[in-house]
Amino acid sequence: MRRAGAAALVLLLSVTACGFRPVHGTGEAGAARATASVQVAPIPERSGQLVHRELVRRLRGGRSASGSAYRLAVELDERLAETGFRADETATRRNITLSASYRLIDARDGQTVLRGRAQSTNSANVLDQPYATEVAERDARKRGANDLAKKIFRDVASELGAR
Repeated sequence: MRRAGAAALVLLLSVTACGFRPVHGTGEAGAARATASVQVAPIPERSGQLVHRELVRRLRGGRSASGSAYRLAVELDERLAETGFRADETATRRNITLSASYRLIDARDGQTVLRGRAQSTNSANVLDQPYATEVAERDARKRGANDLAKKIFRDVASELGAR
């Protein structure tokens, strides 16, 4: 039992010694405060709206908008590819790929602080009922938008946490 306690203490000390800082710590410290100061520029199309909404939720964490020290510009591209086919060559499955290129811009001087790319591919069944197919594609887009927002948030929070 003593060894387990000693091992936990060594692990805890090594994590704090490496400079680890949680993004969403208690209070308004560090990267959480910095991400709250990021303004997300509007992104066109429905998929862009989904990515924008999820980015704002993740970056601001439910807090009201503070002064914007940074602006996040995202360009989004959506591609559909039919991947499954029946014997009569009608599609049974589609991949919806959302690709984003983004820039984090310092609002004071207009300099690009971070530049990156993210991609998410999600599948949807093509069913005999058109409405069911529409719902499956809408769900795949939403999953893709959430995945992209998570990846972009991770990069932005990491960059701002290092500052």
